[in-house]
Amino acid sequence: MTDKTYCYLPDYAVLKNKANIRDGSELANFENFHVRSRSLSLPPDTQISYSGYKAIHQHIFQDVYHWA
Repeated sequence: MTDKTYCYLPDYAVLKNKANIRDGSELANFENFHVRSRSLSLPPDTQISYSGYKAIHQHIFQDVYHWA
């Protein structure tokens, strides 16, 4: 990954995150923990649509990324 907007310098290999974790393995563990927790509390009435998928994404990643 080489996204200069959403990744940390110098190699742009790790997504910018709320915990300021710059190690890919640590971020994966942090993300897995929070995504699993949020996945258990998904709103049951979320519509299957473009806006519904965006809402699901925001819900499950809100603890990890500001831009979720």
